[in-house]
Amino acid sequence: MSSLTPIFTDGDAFAAPLVQHLRRHPKRIVFPDGNDARVLRVAAELVRLECVAPILLGRRAEIQERARQCGVKMDFIGVIEPEQSADFTLFCERYRKISRYRKVKVSDPGEVMAKPGYYAAMMLQYGYADGLVGGNVTLPAAFYRAMFHMLKKLPGADALGSCTPLTLPGAPHLGVQGTLFLSDCAIIPTPTVSQLAMLAVETARAALLLMAETPRVAMICYSTRGSVVDAVTQRVAAAAGMARELAHREFLKMEIDG
Repeated sequence: MSSLTPIFTDGDAFAAPLVQHLRRHPKRIVFPDGNDARVLRVAAELVRLECVAPILLGRRAEIQERARQCGVKMDFIGVIEPEQSADFTLFCERYRKISRYRKVKVSDPGEVMAKPGYYAAMMLQYGYADGLVGGNVTLPAAFYRAMFHMLKKLPGADALGSCTPLTLPGAPHLGVQGTLFLSDCAIIPTPTVSQLAMLAVETARAALLLMAETPRVAMICYSTRGSVVDAVTQRVAAAAGMARELAHREFLKMEIDG
């Protein structure tokens, strides 16, 4: 793919409205895998669209050389070398305090904070960035581990979950203009009732923010309207009820069907 090829198109039902919103309210997004060619192309496209201020982590010379090879201009793309940054010592001290609070033994905070994933998560936790995009080069387990250690959980959240936006251009009748949000797709193999409820509500919250339409949540299981009653189906049914209560308590407008 040429570096001049647009990554986002005006006809993308999911990305186009999001890009328009970000143009009015640009965000700082940090990319731990800064020397990946795909990240460089995306960063350049985000700058072209004037919707995101990208921050790449890694060795500056390596990133600049990779950008030259890919034909990507580095104008308005930030680059931070964790170990050489002005905040490295401060981040190490903060990591020491976090580790003490979590009762984790740390021999060398500098060795941990030198890892781009941990440095990026620290930037996100303390407001140096608004979002984090990674895991395309680093193993997902290592990427998530950094967030587990660095990010403070939201009130009422007892786990870290995930959701995946899936756009189906040929099926505009599904979801919101063909976009579905699937959860949990990666992190929790067997969620508890409370975790299922939390994942449902938080995914719906994300869908509402990104799509600006009332979310309709389906708590999927292999049973149809109680055709099978066992521990699995009862857990999903209980989670659906708990999710409705949670959404009502937080004044969130969403439809939840179990």
